[in-house]
Amino acid sequence: MTPPPAELSSNPERLNTAAYFDLAPDEFSTNFLGKLAGPQVQIYVGPKVFTVSKEIICEKSRYFDAMFNGKFMEGELQSTRMEEIEVVLSVPCFELFLQWLYTDRVPLHNEEPPEQLDNLICLARFADMCDIERLRDQISDKIKHIIKTSPMPEDNQRWQHQRHPDKNTYWFTEEHICAALCLPFSHPVRRLFIDACVEGYLRKKPFKFAELTEHDALFGSDLLKSVADVLEKMTYGKASIDFLEPITERKLALFHQEAARWRRKTKTDGRSYEPRA
Repeated sequence: MTPPPAELSSNPERLNTAAYFDLAPDEFSTNFLGKLAGPQVQIYVGPKVFTVSKEIICEKSRYFDAMFNGKFMEGELQSTRMEEIEVVLSVPCFELFLQWLYTDRVPLHNEEPPEQLDNLICLARFADMCDIERLRDQISDKIKHIIKTSPMPEDNQRWQHQRHPDKNTYWFTEEHICAALCLPFSHPVRRLFIDACVEGYLRKKPFKFAELTEHDALFGSDLLKSVADVLEKMTYGKASIDFLEPITERKLALFHQEAARWRRKTKTDGRSYEPRA
């Protein structure tokens, strides 16, 4: 139940946010934000204006703290206008951000997984722009959940009883990867998208994003580093070479054809890499 107006505060510890968490982001911004007490700021995103608790947004973001508590014009007016930027800021992205701001949780609503990934990547890039580090891991965890619950690709019958190499990247598009690559190298969302591609690169030919590795040097170099990290920990059995898949942390095999290919590639230090019992 929504608390009566006298109990409302800008303090997130006193807000009854549970009842609002499952609302769609646009409903949340309409039904919840107007009930807050305390100093507020106005943020215009594209055609829409949001009234937000100054205390909460400044406490969670050094970017907004400097904006509204500094000597900028925004500090005098207690309002700002933010232009929509493709894959960085949009009205749906900002509504999702506000829902996290007041609940400390990143909701996944009923959109299809590709749209969920669109929104989460946009949120990650917006949070990075606004210097909100505490949001990084939560977004990464949500994306990992989407990856782990994705279905097997339609040609799974070809792989019989084996795990399909494109399982992790089932919902990924080149646009998703390119957007994630705009994040800093150490950002967990960028690392997650790259690590999710390792299995497909090692176990399937042609690799789903082979063309992107040729045309995007940043993706190629990131993927090469993640693959190298995985290959350092490979184990060699009688019939296969096994590696630890970085997303599920499952031990998977490079079967006969793949094993032979990687044996040839790893004979670089004079040691024998033939499978052993």
